Amino acid sequence: MRETLYEELSTLVRANLHRDIAEAIEETEATRLQSFFPQLAHYYFEASRSGQAPKALEYCSAAAQYSSRWLRMSLPVSTAWLFRHCI
Repeated sequence: MRETLYEELSTLVRANLHRDIAEAIEETEATRLQSFFPQLAHYYFEASRSGQAPKALEYCSAAAQYSSRWLRMSLPVSTAWLFRHCI
């Protein structure tokens, strides 16, 4: 049912909802934002039709750097992780 309701929303309304979710995460989790880089990249990617593509790229890049540095992943593994979690 949830998917049906979601699919009935216009593309712009969906994009704006994703943007609102990302902005809420940024506000409520500001002190530990790096833990949410993949989710933020995803939400901003989904919101890219409302002008959020730069933010999506910013968080995708941050997620890749985080996974490479802090999770000690190699670049190929980090890239695969990025696509699995961000997009």
